Amino acid sequence: RIRDVRAWTAENNLLLNNAKTEVVHFSSRFMKNISPLSTIHVGNSDVDVAQEARNLGVVMDQYVTLQSHVNKVCRSASLALSKIGRIRKYIDRPTTERLVHAFVTYHLDSNNSLLYGLPHSAIAKLQRVQNSAARLVLGVRGRRVHINDLRRNELHWLSVHDRIVFKILMLTYKSLNGLAPAYLEELLH
Repeated sequence: RIRDVRAWTAENNLLLNNAKTEVVHFSSRFMKNISPLSTIHVGNSDVDVAQEARNLGVVMDQYVTLQSHVNKVCRSASLALSKIGRIRKYIDRPTTERLVHAFVTYHLDSNNSLLYGLPHSAIAKLQRVQNSAARLVLGVRGRRVHINDLRRNELHWLSVHDRIVFKILMLTYKSLNGLAPAYLEELLH
């Protein structure tokens, strides 16, 4: 209940900002005859129920498909790639690779463990962005070059799917060996 959330925030010296509060009614897209919520009363204002909301940088939609999040990541990473591409002829390969890691790979890796189990089509969008980044770093033009081999052998980058699995395995390893935050360790014991 909202009352409980407001009490918790007050106890922890936090303030619930009614103007920034977003509400999403999560449900299955396969369930029919769900009575939709229209508004929820929070503090002194009514908050409309949205189709999606952002929490810690992740865009969650009402059906938890994460399509909006994937699209946002692709858009942000592609914009960064475009900007790096404009200056590519003035910088060397190691500098380009550093810029790609700082401004593109960051977007692809941020919260990516949430993407585990998404349909191949969603992961493929992210993979296309990573492939474009590899082409930019290596200075490869044209689609006839097999970028997957170059990405793996020349740059030593894992594919997007493999990066997601690696992150989950790394978090699991750290949790089992006392190297992770306590709240993660408690989930596995």
